[in-house]
Amino acid sequence: MPYRHLQKAVIAVVLLTLTACAIVDPQGEEPAALKSSDHVVVPGDRIGPVSLGMSPKAVYQLLGPPSWTGGAAFLWRYGDSAFYVRVDNLHSQIIQVAVHNDASFHTAEGARYGTTLQELDRILGAPYRMESYTSWPDRGKPIRAGFNEGKIAFFFEVPSGELNSPPPGGAAVLSIQRTWEDAVDLRQ
Repeated sequence: MPYRHLQKAVIAVVLLTLTACAIVDPQGEEPAALKSSDHVVVPGDRIGPVSLGMSPKAVYQLLGPPSWTGGAAFLWRYGDSAFYVRVDNLHSQIIQVAVHNDASFHTAEGARYGTTLQELDRILGAPYRMESYTSWPDRGKPIRAGFNEGKIAFFFEVPSGELNSPPPGGAAVLSIQRTWEDAVDLRQ
């Protein structure tokens, strides 16, 4: 009889190991749930399958373990396209989701990573708020522009940080959050 329990335990460990191997991707590829999602960005609500307010456990069950964690805020990054999730550990919920280097995620109007500020003005209307902020030394002084009452933000690389001149390129980061104050450049 004890042999059967040992046999069942060994089988369970083998199955758990195989399951873990199927989830973890050491090369940083996007999880299947991101690849197969609708890639729609809904300001103040969700990017693809990840919604604001989700529990970290629900995100982990959906996307598996992140390819990187850390940062000033508690961050999870998935895949090479840099799909970021910011976790509020105090309230055990997701407070920000961001995309860097992936133009497949988009709003219904077509705003996405790489969209210029002039295009965003045409697509989403005048920004709710714009400001320059201190960043890492190698990135100059980026600008963040918020739309839809700050529920969606786009971060632009502007060496001088001047708000009067348009950023030279498209948005470096697209981010959703519930409030403007939660809009943080998540790139690490």
